[in-house]
Amino acid sequence: MRINATRGKQGIGTEVKDVTYVEAARWGKYRGWRYVLGLTIILFAWLVVGTGASVLVAIALSGQPDYSVLDPFGKFLFVMASFPFFLAGILIAVTVIHRRHPLTLIAAREKISWRRVGHGFVAWFVPFCLIGGLGQYLFYPDTFSFNSDLAAFAFFVPIALVLTAIQTTTEELFFRGYIVQGASLIWSNRVSGDRASCDIHRAAPRQSGGDRRRLAHGLCHLLPRSGSFVDCGFVD
Repeated sequence: MRINATRGKQGIGTEVKDVTYVEAARWGKYRGWRYVLGLTIILFAWLVVGTGASVLVAIALSGQPDYSVLDPFGKFLFVMASFPFFLAGILIAVTVIHRRHPLTLIAAREKISWRRVGHGFVAWFVPFCLIGGLGQYLFYPDTFSFNSDLAAFAFFVPIALVLTAIQTTTEELFFRGYIVQGASLIWSNRVSGDRASCDIHRAAPRQSGGDRRRLAHGLCHLLPRSGSFVDCGFVD
């Protein structure tokens, strides 16, 4: 399935101006009922199927569907277990219900600009490490502890990297992609739709840290000027 509109052409022979990923909401099928159905599929996959997967993880690890009895690694798996299904729901909604390429949730281009992704990574990761990580270590050293169990560390890190990547990608595709694009069909002022999605996204439980919320709030102001959400350099 090709992206129906790229720079210069819309796939049907008509010339178009450069478009942003928000305007890509009008490609494919975008009637209101399709967004209602798409949201239903996404939320069902996330909250029903995903919750069932989390419960199964708890049962497999502890023998009972109780989050509180799990160790830190088990709690991490419990929380992350729903995100693959959340992501699957988004992909189903976009490809089947809206009949367009999943990449249109990210950018109105044939390919993702990895250079811009790199810029966004540096713009977020470097300040966060310096302010959030190093700053906390200097001012609150008691909150850190070193674990000498290298075997457990080597086992946990690859799993954490993969599952965290799935989680952050899924949240961005849903809040910054699907919700913003859907809101743009209701509000003609794209800034309103972008800011509304930012407010919803920042209110998520995993965004409750003060430094992260302030950083997210500042970067949200960059979104309306960007051709794609990766341009603004915001990743979880």
